[in-house]
Amino acid sequence: MISEVSSDLTPDGELGLNIENEIEPTVEVTADREQLYRVVNNIARNAAEAGAGKLVVSAHINGKGFEIGLRDDGPGLPPRTLANLFKPFDGSARAGRTVLGLAIAGELMRNYGGGLELVETGVDSTCVRAYLPTE
Repeated sequence: MISEVSSDLTPDGELGLNIENEIEPTVEVTADREQLYRVVNNIARNAAEAGAGKLVVSAHINGKGFEIGLRDDGPGLPPRTLANLFKPFDGSARAGRTVLGLAIAGELMRNYGGGLELVETGVDSTCVRAYLPTE
């Protein structure tokens, strides 16, 4: 699925985002594949549009559930974006732009009993975590 997101977002290299898949082949989860694709795709698109050149995707299963980590090498999130990060139409720091990707991704994860959270952001990276319960 990660390779599909990469090829769908950059068929001609227009977004300039390199997606590195660090998910071990043994990690499996029972979930709606299309919805997980949408989550990763939305987050990857936001990272590319914010200026990231690389997005590293990892995943694991722990005692609480399934987690996907997405870390980009972009410029980090400005304060205005942080204040409204998961709110549709309010999260962009740039005039005329919306940050629907994170709001939609968060809603998709919540619909399955999980969630999306900002793990950290700084001047050279942002990391978000999507999670689903295993039971």
